[in-house]
Amino acid sequence: MSDEDEDAWDRVLFHLENQTGFWLGLVAGDDARPRVALREKARTFWEGEGRAFVLHEPAPGKARALAVELTRQDEPVLHWIRVDGEAGDEGAAELVLAMNERREAYRSRLDGGVVIEGRASLKRMVRELAPDLFSIRAFVVAPEAVPATETTDRPEWALQLRAAPDGAALSDPDRELDRASRLAGIEGDGAMKARFEALTRAVEALTDAGRLAEAQRWANDLALLAERWTPEDSLSEALRRGFSVARSFIARGNLRLRRGDLDGAQKDYSVAFSLYETIDARVGQANALQLRGNLRLRLADLDGAANDYDAALSLYEAVESRLGQANVVQGRGDLRRHRADFEGAQKDYETALSLYEAVESRLGQANVLNSLGRLEEVRNNLSGARDWYEKAVPIYRAIGNLRSLSDVLVELAGIHVQGGDNVAAEQAATEALQLASQCENRYAMKLATDVLAWIRPRT
Repeated sequence: MSDEDEDAWDRVLFHLENQTGFWLGLVAGDDARPRVALREKARTFWEGEGRAFVLHEPAPGKARALAVELTRQDEPVLHWIRVDGEAGDEGAAELVLAMNERREAYRSRLDGGVVIEGRASLKRMVRELAPDLFSIRAFVVAPEAVPATETTDRPEWALQLRAAPDGAALSDPDRELDRASRLAGIEGDGAMKARFEALTRAVEALTDAGRLAEAQRWANDLALLAERWTPEDSLSEALRRGFSVARSFIARGNLRLRRGDLDGAQKDYSVAFSLYETIDARVGQANALQLRGNLRLRLADLDGAANDYDAALSLYEAVESRLGQANVVQGRGDLRRHRADFEGAQKDYETALSLYEAVESRLGQANVLNSLGRLEEVRNNLSGARDWYEKAVPIYRAIGNLRSLSDVLVELAGIHVQGGDNVAAEQAATEALQLASQCENRYAMKLATDVLAWIRPRT
């Protein structure tokens, strides 16, 4: 690694290790290879900490929609946006302009970094089009270009494949499956790698086409293939594609969950787990298991959720990810609350709270305080519930999580009504309704409206 690349990584690492709240980074250069290397180092570090890394590659005309979507994010996620692909400079300009318009929303709502990766022209573009955006605790790095190399020594198996450029459009799944079939009878690490890549592209394309049952089946085949093949280079292109496809399943599952497609989300999380297992990515496996456990809890599959939580917790402990452990222990507390094991739930919530405090996750702390409030409500200890909710409110307010804040304020309004304090109930419900309207939290809007309709004839 050159001195320039070492310096670039040091600057990125400083932000990953030290910054909280919203920060911005630019990775610019006409040679994609050093940018990819820097991106993968950041991804490996971030996921090694048990945190979510999301790679966005907006298609032409979709950059503005992505900028809007970022204003709705409230999880501690590192968003890495690549704008040197099909969209080109036009897409990069669209993105930075849209982000500049929403910079105040990012400051108040995002709890994590946003890194924009693009060509060398990206630096000039941001200075000219979005100087105010760049003022937000930003850094810019330009990793050094890699000298070009050529080889004419291509093995037989390589002639059967057309190399797909990084960021290329999705392949035809049937063509990729046919290639994998033709490679099955050829021995050697190169052929095994090529077959792995073909199957990985097929799974990605099958998912995009909505052929989820086939995607799941071929993902299982990938796991079997991995048992017979251990690549010499742990950062090979095949593994990088495996990470990319698995993350696409996680993102797709999260999207389906938000849209209410719970069965589809569960399938996506299961496929992601299989892929992460294939490439022996323990943090990825744990993340997928935790998400699937949360979903199974919502579906009242308590045994399935318990199994996922136990497996995820073991993986997080193995990689010493305290944030991951906190997330799972909190989910297990929710599970125990559903099973009426209130003492067990209390212990889990207290453990999760300590872990969140240790890693300074304000969102995690607020979520556990919220869960403790719900637990006390179930126990019919309204004063205890009110105390926990009131501790969560200033944290949600400080990090700009309007959805969770409106939910907690509605709960407080209900507690005030039951305690006979209609004035406090009206104040909480009124603010909850205002906030819920801003973030389109229809559930909180309905409850707040109901509380106000019940109170006002009596005041």
